[in-house]
Amino acid sequence: MLSGGDGDGKLCPHAIGCRDEDGVPETGGFQVEQPAKTAQGGIGAGARRTAGERLDGLDQSVAGVDIDTGIAIGQALGGEIADYGILAGKRLYNGLKILDPRCFAMLHRLFRPISFAIVLFWCAIALSISVGARAADIFTVNGVPVDARAEDELKAKAAGIARGQEAALRQLLRSITLRADHDRLPVSDGKAVTQLVRDYSIETEKFGGGRYIASLTTRFKADAVRALLRQANIPYAETASQPVLVLPVFQTGGVASLWDDPNPWFAAWPRERRNDGLLPLVMPVGDLPDIAVIGAQQALEGQADRLVEIGTKYDTRNVMVVAATLQINPGDGAMQLETVRTMYHDGMPKQTGVRRFTAASGEERDAFLAGAARALADEANESWKRDNLLGHGNENSMALYIPLNSLGNWLDIRGRLGGIAGMKQVRVTRLTVSFAEVTLSYVGNPAQLRLAMAQQNLDLRYDAQDARWTLHADGGN
Repeated sequence: MLSGGDGDGKLCPHAIGCRDEDGVPETGGFQVEQPAKTAQGGIGAGARRTAGERLDGLDQSVAGVDIDTGIAIGQALGGEIADYGILAGKRLYNGLKILDPRCFAMLHRLFRPISFAIVLFWCAIALSISVGARAADIFTVNGVPVDARAEDELKAKAAGIARGQEAALRQLLRSITLRADHDRLPVSDGKAVTQLVRDYSIETEKFGGGRYIASLTTRFKADAVRALLRQANIPYAETASQPVLVLPVFQTGGVASLWDDPNPWFAAWPRERRNDGLLPLVMPVGDLPDIAVIGAQQALEGQADRLVEIGTKYDTRNVMVVAATLQINPGDGAMQLETVRTMYHDGMPKQTGVRRFTAASGEERDAFLAGAARALADEANESWKRDNLLGHGNENSMALYIPLNSLGNWLDIRGRLGGIAGMKQVRVTRLTVSFAEVTLSYVGNPAQLRLAMAQQNLDLRYDAQDARWTLHADGGN
């Protein structure tokens, strides 16, 4: 078969891959662009190359990367080589070039079978960090109902999907912008919406009698949606919070109830997890283990150890205690609800809000409480978005020092950095077995960055003694 490349094409008798005329596989990875000698850039098996030429291919691959990455080989390989420190670009820190005969002879003699594989592995880890991956992709809208009629099922399907994507876009824009800006949101339909769609999938579709029913999931192009909001001069937030466990405490007649049945305030909160904003709310089951961990009075007092324990049971560090006191106005008999909402993180209070609700004339108690619960959930979500709004053109950079204790530790942190909202670029400037140095380009301010990192269980702190920002992974390897 034909082998593609910059040089002359040649026929290969083998089904998989091309080989040179001696039967040695030719590798195509880690090639370095060289205008005059493109074919010489790869790190091949090199049956006819000298040892120096083969190492030079590796050296050029490291040097050709557009980042100044240091690769620790001393501790990784051990032995005599540990005295030579860190390989950075084409030079060792002791001044020896990588093609120096003494250096090469030592490497070749001691670690010929594994040294190149290890160095290449570290190089691959250090080259780049993919930015934009999200643990929960906020630019994907799930479960939009579609119900359309037309002359036939195919036309009904086309019309239903188009309307479903318009509804999905409206839901997305409202979920990442403040309520005060919803009236200013751009109106897009038809072709304009299609240009914002990356792809979509359909679940549980049904046809019949010119009718089409389905559930639609639409994935939008993140950059295109951001550009749409920037053009309308509407700020938006992208940082999705970790789940928040809600503990609704009901107070009436001087008695506080959490797990007791009935607790109409507990029942007023939706049992299903709310994912229509950036602050996902989770309700506890209320089983015996829950009852054993925390009670109504302990929740009202904000006992840190109890809050941490119940949060851990539901895999979250955030707990929102919502205390509600129901009263009857003696004048007109209208129901009034006094609420105190306190957000805790790792057992420590972070935000408290107080709000009063008054029932409409003739409104049933359960409907009144359900409306108040929805309003408080929206208020908490709105507060989260306000704290994480990204200003247009507000791009900053930060140099980070990241202590490491293992390869797994670095891979874990690297993956988490890729999911930070507002992150534009993560550039690795140095990587050793004990620490990494990276430069971040991000939108927002340091406080917003720190909050966004906390959602990935990353602890960003300024070290005054060393005058640098340091990053640790909570629960890392």
